[in-house]
Amino acid sequence: MTHYLQRSTRKSDLPIPLTYDAIDELLNLCRKGDITELQQLLFTLVNEAPPSVMPLDILTASKGKESWNNTLHMAAANGHYGTSIHLFILFIPH
Repeated sequence: MTHYLQRSTRKSDLPIPLTYDAIDELLNLCRKGDITELQQLLFTLVNEAPPSVMPLDILTASKGKESWNNTLHMAAANGHYGTSIHLFILFIPH
């Protein structure tokens, strides 16, 4: 099953296709605080997505099915300061 971002942070209104497996993996990596694996997965997902998709768009679209917790919440709630800072930097508009 594919999850689509309803509101995009991008100028394009095209949806961002993400599988629930990819979302679960992103959330799990943030829960564990694994920045290296998180960066690699984000790089892969951004490269597989349409050209206008940025890491922020992937992170914004990644929310838990039941809790709606996002990647930043998972990192912060589990005490992963470095991962939380890394995500904050991605969330800040450039």
